[in-house]
Parts: sequence; C-alpha cells; structure tokens
Amino acid sequence: MFTLKERLYRIGKDTKGDSMIVVLCILVVLIALAVTLLLSVSTLVGSARKNSVSERCRTMAVSFSDTLGEEILGDDSDDGIQDFVRRHITGKDLDITENRWICYDPSANSDLASATRTFTAESNSKELGDQLNGYEIHTEMYWIGDVDAEYHTRPDVVSDADYEGIELVVTVTAGKDDELFKVKTSYSLYVEDGVWRWMKEGQQ
Repeated sequence: MFTLKERLYRIGKDTKGDSMIVVLCILVVLIALAVTLLLSVSTLVGSARKNSVSERCRTMAVSFSDTLGEEILGDDSDDGIQDFVRRHITGKDLDITENRWICYDPSANSDLASATRTFTAESNSKELGDQLNGYEIHTEMYWIGDVDAEYHTRPDVVSDADYEGIELVVTVTAGKDDELFKVKTSYSLYVEDGVWRWMKEGQQ
C-alpha cells in the first residue's frame, strides 16, 4: 500500500510527460498561427501595392490620352499633333528625313505594324521625369483608309477634302513592371473650309 504522499508523487511523475506534450502542441499551434498571419499580411501588402500600381497606370493612361485628345480636337498649329498627322498622312511639307505615313486598310489585309507610328514619353525634363517616376508611357497611332484611293496612291493630285472620312486610332499605354493599362481612342476626319477637323468616335 502506498501512502497518500507516494500516490501524489507517482501521479505527478506519470503526468509530467503529458504536460510537456500539451505545451509543445500549444507552441506548434501558436507558431502556425504566427506564420499564417505573416503570410496574410505579406499577401495583403503585395496586393495593395499591385492595386496601387494598377491604379496609377490607369490614371496616367487616361490623363495622357485626354491630353492628346485635346490636342487632336483643338485648333491646328504649325508644331502640334494635328500638323504632324496632316503632314505625314498627305506627305506634304515633309523634311527630307521624314517619310510619308501609309494607311492601314483592314479590307486589304494590309500590315498594321507597318502603318503604326510609336512614340515614347521621355523623362528628359525634371518635371516629366518626376511624373513618370519609373513608369512608361507609349503612344501608338495609325490611320485607317483605302489603299486603292487616290489620296494613297497619288497624293500629289488630291485635295484635303479627299481625305474626309479617314479614321485615326490612338492607343496610349502606361505601364510599370508587369502592370499595363491601355486607352484606345478613334477619331474621324471631316474637312471644313479646307481645314482638317477631327471628331471623337469612341474610346475603350
């Protein structure tokens, strides 16, 4: 027969190992919860950063596209985007280093890449460099017409009015790393008193 003191000692001795296992299990659960919390925080931070970059790309693309749109729809100037488009489409008043801009004709399966002009926003100025801040903005433009029309085959014998109805498509892309946002806008040409005017047709 064991005394009460001996019984308590044996019970404590037998359960000491069980208590240690319980403590270890609790520690494992706490560590697992901590790791899960860290992963969740990391995922949330990464997602927030990606959303921020995506929103910045969208804002820059829309803003740059709107600015170009104002230039295209506004009054023509000798050094503006309208003048550039008109001179290169008609082939008139071009410098010796410049080439005429061929049209894209979907019905004739013409080459879109050859008809596309690409421009990249440069960060030469401090102001523009601060705005870009690691982001890139590219603008692609092409005009849609009839490759068999005289304005395309014999531009020297046609007038500005003959170009009426052609379409200008402008795509602005803003991006950083793997995030990109594009704004595509189309304009149609009408001629008023010999002056080229563009009308916005759609944006996507």
